[in-house]
Amino acid sequence: MVGRTKGYRKPKENYVKEYQYELRLLASGLSLKIVSKITGRSVNTLRKLKQYI
Repeated sequence: MVGRTKGYRKPKENYVKEYQYELRLLASGLSLKIVSKITGRSVNTLRKLKQYI
């Protein structure tokens, strides 16, 4: 098999470490679209990150 195993998800610690700047912007109250434009990250990625705030 090639690729990620089925159902794989990064641990919370990895997300927090990798996306510190994005999490800080989201925590400050900015919208997903604004943070997406600032950082260049996908809105769906930011949606996943929002659960860690």
